[in-house]
Amino acid sequence: MLVGIFFIVCLDATVKWLSSSYSIFQILFFRNAVAIFLFLFIVFFRHELNQLKSQRKSWHVLRSILALGINLGFFYALANMPIANVLAVSFFAPSLVTLLSMVFLKERVDLWQWLAILVSLFGVMMILRPTPATFDLASFAILGATILYAIVSVTSRFLSDGESAIALTFYLLPVSLLVSSFTLPAVWIMPTMIDWVGFFMSGVFGLLGFWGMTEAFRYAPASKVTPFEYTSILWASLFGVVFWGEVPDGYALLGAAMIVIST
Repeated sequence: MLVGIFFIVCLDATVKWLSSSYSIFQILFFRNAVAIFLFLFIVFFRHELNQLKSQRKSWHVLRSILALGINLGFFYALANMPIANVLAVSFFAPSLVTLLSMVFLKERVDLWQWLAILVSLFGVMMILRPTPATFDLASFAILGATILYAIVSVTSRFLSDGESAIALTFYLLPVSLLVSSFTLPAVWIMPTMIDWVGFFMSGVFGLLGFWGMTEAFRYAPASKVTPFEYTSILWASLFGVVFWGEVPDGYALLGAAMIVIST
C-alpha cells in the first residue's frame, strides 16, 4: 500500500507538472493510452484475458463515463490548486461512500458514522473555505470529482460479486481515451523530449499505483491497509513544497486532519 500510494502521488505530481504546458485532454489521452497498453500486456502475460469478459456491459459504460468526469475534475484541480489540498479533499470520498451505500445499497449507518460524515464535511469546508473569493472552479472540480469517485466506488461494491477486479479496473479507461482522442487534434502541442517521458510515466505511475494497492488488498484486510492511504498527504505536501513552493496553511492541515480522523 505504501508503494502504491507513493506512485499515485507521483502520477498526480506528473499531471500537475505537465498541465502547466499542455491541455488536460492531451495529458488524459497519453495517461490512458499508456495505461491500457501496459494493462493489456500484463493481463495477456499472466493469461488473464478471460477475466475481461463481462455480462454487465451497460454498467461498465456508465462507470467509464463517470471515470472521465473524475479524471477531468482531478486534472483541472491539480493544475489550479495546491496538490496537498486536492488530495486532502479527495479523502472525503469514504464518508460519501458510506452515505451513498445507505441510500442505494440499504446499508445501515449508525450515529457514530453520521458524526464522522459531519466531521469530514467540516474538514472539506475548512480546506476549501467556500467564500466568493476562494471557492473557484477548481474547488468545484475536485469536489465534483470526489463525489463521482464515491459513486464509482459504490458501483464497484455492487458489481464485485459477478465481475472480476480486472474488468472493473480496465473498463474505467476506454471512454476517457476515446473522448480525449477526439479532442487531441484541437489541443495538440508537440512535447519536448523530457515531456514525452512525463507523458509515458503518467501511465506507468498509474499502473504501478494500482498494482501496489491491489496487492495490498490481496494479502491483508482492507481495514488493515486502508489507513496507509493517508501517507499520500505527506508525499503531496513534500512534492508541493519542493517543486511548486506550495506550503499548506493551518486551515488546510486542520481540515485534512479532521477528514483523516473521521474516516
